[in-house]
Parts: sequence; structure tokens; C-alpha cells
Amino acid sequence: NESSCYGSSVRLWNVHIRVPTAEVHVHADRRLAFQLLTSWGVTGPGGALRSKVLEKTDDRVLCEFYTPIKAMGLKWVQKTVEWVTTEEPQLIEFEAIKAPLAVLLCKWSLDEWGGCTKFKYDATIALHGSIFGWAFGMLFIRPMFHRMMKDHLNQLRVTIEARSARSRVFPQQPCPATNELESAPAS
Repeated sequence: NESSCYGSSVRLWNVHIRVPTAEVHVHADRRLAFQLLTSWGVTGPGGALRSKVLEKTDDRVLCEFYTPIKAMGLKWVQKTVEWVTTEEPQLIEFEAIKAPLAVLLCKWSLDEWGGCTKFKYDATIALHGSIFGWAFGMLFIRPMFHRMMKDHLNQLRVTIEARSARSRVFPQQPCPATNELESAPAS
């Protein structure tokens, strides 16, 4: 009764919902972006703790994340515990083991784009409750989660670009024109 997804078992009666990909163009080298995105246990803007390392193995890290959420006129910080697997400098995968959703699988892809980065955020979610959880998830949670993904990407973009502007190791380079992005082959 178990199925494998991103290397772990999840229950079959949770119907998975694919959230549309969110993407931003970051005016920074992807190696710098990767370093910043994988700096677990450091504080975010304003000194707020954003993550804490709970365990490290050879190929992954167990982190507790504190994510600020704004939804339906409310604001809160959501705590999740997630296994994180990385493939430097192009991929970061998250698999929640403690979260408000029955399934929370996220993937950040960092594609080289000239001297800049195409930063993509993919997610798969599921709610408890079989087909009723799926219907509620499709109508309410999926759009809310997609908005949160886009907001999170933009916040990360601003942070990465600010650091890139000061970097001596990975100085900012001119990015290709946006219309070149659509015609560029996928890497």
C-alpha cells in the first residue's frame, strides 16, 4: 500500500496535486544562488530564524523550516520538517515528513542562463481525505500554494541579487534579454 515518490514512501489514498511551476530570472550566478539557498540554519531578513539543521547524513539533510505564510487575510509562520537532497549547483529537493499537508514534495531547479539563473519551483501536494481532500486541494489549496511559491521565489530572488551585487567571487554579469529565455534550449 505504499508508493515511492522522490525516494520515500507515501500512502496511495492521498491523491497528488501538481502545483503549476513558478519561475523567476535571477541576476546572479547559479553557484552563488545555490550556496545561499543551501545555507541551512542561518537567520533571514530581520534576524528571524528560517531553518534549523536536525540531522545530516552523507547525501541529505533533515531541516526544520519556519516559513512565513500570508493567506486568506491571515499571517503565520508554518513549521515543517523536511529531508533535503541536493545536486550542486542545479537541484534542491524537499520532502516534508512533518507538515500540515499529507504530501509536500518540492523541487528547486537552478538553470544556467548566461551569467544569470533561471530559478524554477515545482511542487506536488496532497491533502488527507482521498477524493474530497483532492477536490478541496484543487479548488483552494493549490491556488494558494502557487501564490505562496511565487512570493517565496521573489523574496529569494531579491536576497540572492542583493548578495550577488556585493560578491567578489561571483560578480554579477549581464543577463540575456528575456525574449532570449524563451528561445534558449533547456539545460
